[in-house]
Amino acid sequence: MNSRRSSPQGRRPKIPPKVADIVMVRARRRCCICFHLDADLSVKELQIAHLDRNRTNNAEQNLVALCLPHHDAYDARRRQTRNYTAGEVQIYREELDAVFAKRNETLVMRVNSALGEGSAHLSSADILGRVVDAYDQASASVEKGERPNGIALKHLAKVALEEEGDFPAAAEAMLSTVRLATSHDPELSVVTGLNVSFAWATPFTAARDILLMAAGVDLVTAHEFSLRLKLNALVEGGRVLLLDDYSLAPAKSFGAVVSILQAVSIHREAAKLGLARETARDLLGLAVGCGVIFVGQGTKLPGPPESMWMRIDGSRWVPDGESTASLQFVQVCHALATVPDEVTMGQPEVGYRHPVSFSVGNAEPVDRAHIPAIVRRWAPLPWSAIVAATVRTREDVEAGNRLIVEANQVGTNVEQSVRAFVAKERELIRTQTEIPIAGTGGTVTARAGAFP
Repeated sequence: MNSRRSSPQGRRPKIPPKVADIVMVRARRRCCICFHLDADLSVKELQIAHLDRNRTNNAEQNLVALCLPHHDAYDARRRQTRNYTAGEVQIYREELDAVFAKRNETLVMRVNSALGEGSAHLSSADILGRVVDAYDQASASVEKGERPNGIALKHLAKVALEEEGDFPAAAEAMLSTVRLATSHDPELSVVTGLNVSFAWATPFTAARDILLMAAGVDLVTAHEFSLRLKLNALVEGGRVLLLDDYSLAPAKSFGAVVSILQAVSIHREAAKLGLARETARDLLGLAVGCGVIFVGQGTKLPGPPESMWMRIDGSRWVPDGESTASLQFVQVCHALATVPDEVTMGQPEVGYRHPVSFSVGNAEPVDRAHIPAIVRRWAPLPWSAIVAATVRTREDVEAGNRLIVEANQVGTNVEQSVRAFVAKERELIRTQTEIPIAGTGGTVTARAGAFP
């Protein structure tokens, strides 16, 4: 437990170690609030919270394991917005319990007492529980130094999509393959080149194939999966609320997601299913979002390159001696350049447009002090959402609109930078025969536009 949560007198009873162990094992290092709100089943650093907020009540059923941000949010006392309730979090814990227990029956959660409305529904806890098991087993093999693969996760996604119609379980299987890919690639590079990385059952291949299977079942669902990949690449866990702090972005999964979207965008089956153009558009949005984040961090975006540099593993790099601060921007632009022009850059140029609009209203108005954070939060996500924010006064609307005009200008400049970089990169792919290998002093010869 965090020491700052202890009372000054230090007299509150400590949670018995055996009870703490039971709570942690029950959660399996997952946060139930993350799961309910964001369908996020990734492993977290957890702390133990008291449901009744009585720190002397260490009964097992009064304890729940939460990630650090949600523990703080649960314990916080708010004046203007309603805090999480104990009953609400208990329901979230039961949802997570159902996943781990692999219940075959459908879990119906009646939330009238906690939320005052209707009922919520969690489908096929059995499949989702098996997805968690498959990820944990694959992750354990990575910790032993073995190469990860997504065979089991891909199989479970196939069952979820084609036999059960359980799209949330399939989406979790896809995101789990991304986590595996990230754990195997500590340098977070984007695998580009001859696509040999997709020739065996790696997590990259599994995620690509899950997207293709989803498109074969329901194209709208496949589009949603692609959007979830993009959001997870920009911010860890895919939580938009974290995007008002650009120090947390891009996420660790950025390189893996770029490789997956690139692979789908150039896949013939994806083109037949109508998915390639959509994933290419998400790849373009990812490049723009990455650029907006870097500009927000104060990092200067590189201009169109004079030459391509690679690493020995085939990933796009920067010239020796140059800063790698904007490397992810370079890598996603390179991935875009490998996609046929008619699929992505040949699309009509709609231009960057901030997804937030402000208007005066009575429904949960946004405090004026929070307006800059809202504009900043959604700036890296053009073409991804339409967000209508209610404020209290016309002056608040004007303040928000001024910030949006500034954000639109930044975003438009970034999109132009992306398109200029990609156009030059595509030309280099076609014409540059001797490609320098960073850190070696050597070069590699590209054949007929192929990559090393």
